[in-house]
Amino acid sequence: AVVSSRVRAEVKRFLKEFSSDSQSKKADYSLGLRIITLTNDMAGFLHHNGTLDPSVNSGIYVFDTLPNSPAQKAGLLKGDVIIAINDVPIGSRTDMADVLQNCNGKAVVATFYRLTRGFLQTKIVPVLCS
Repeated sequence: AVVSSRVRAEVKRFLKEFSSDSQSKKADYSLGLRIITLTNDMAGFLHHNGTLDPSVNSGIYVFDTLPNSPAQKAGLLKGDVIIAINDVPIGSRTDMADVLQNCNGKAVVATFYRLTRGFLQTKIVPVLCS
């Protein structure tokens, strides 16, 4: 009986450590954007039409900002192309999700291109997804 209670206690301790370590899921954060990854074909089309700086070949194209979202409050607009967050290049939705997940809800600086203004930066505080 003494051995089994020790084993049980050890198993409980192990499971507690294991679940609070590698198995714990980080929170998901959002800027409140509707986006699509800027592909080479899309970039080429936008370059040809003169609506994207020729130096921009990857990033996240903003289709819309959600009402009252962090992105809208920070001034992001439809047509902006996010190229970096906290100086980390953003080439896909996954890149953006990874950076936001690691920010732990703290403000991030988004670098983006806007046709009428060129390259800009804005501070955005992500919100926790429900």
